Amino acid sequence: MTKFIDDPQTEERHEGDLKEKYRLAHVMEHKINASQKTQSEIYPLGAVGAIVSWNYPFYNLFNPVLVVVFSGNGIVVKVSEHASWSGCFYVRILQTALVAIGAPENLVKVIIV
Repeated sequence: MTKFIDDPQTEERHEGDLKEKYRLAHVMEHKINASQKTQSEIYPLGAVGAIVSWNYPFYNLFNPVLVVVFSGNGIVVKVSEHASWSGCFYVRILQTALVAIGAPENLVKVIIV
């Protein structure tokens, strides 16, 4: 995150506002070695769009969907008209899996134009 404010009090207030806005953040700590560690904060974005090509329809559909859903977002995928049948088939598999684990079915949507 880029910080342009040098005043520590203002900076703390802005960080508090962000944490309140994105209170669903997931914090991960990574230990590099005995004296260093890093911290990553992951914030859900809401809905994410992906346009995937016609070749390798399984990989090109599942790769963005898995990354987005595992990070707590929903996704709308536009599949190629040349791979529309397989795109719809794979999305039905994903929606069935989401229902089986208790997640909302509409986290993954497909668009065919």
